[in-house]
Amino acid sequence: MFKSAVLKLLRQPWLWLLPLIPWWGGSLMAEDEGYYGLQARWMLHTGDWLTLHWWQEPRFDRSIGVQWLQAIAMAVGGETT
Repeated sequence: MFKSAVLKLLRQPWLWLLPLIPWWGGSLMAEDEGYYGLQARWMLHTGDWLTLHWWQEPRFDRSIGVQWLQAIAMAVGGETT
């Protein structure tokens, strides 16, 4: 009895959309992803892998791990625009 009721509910297509409600109206990408990507690109172009720059000014307000990973990915796979 319970199994048939659950199967009947799962056949309703609108129920499959319910888990998407929290994401409606929100961005799937963080607002600072472009910031990290640009810092990684500058890291790759300047060759300075220890100092983050933002428009030629050094920035020491964040950790550098994400930018390293992105710069390595750009070095291996190439830059995209």
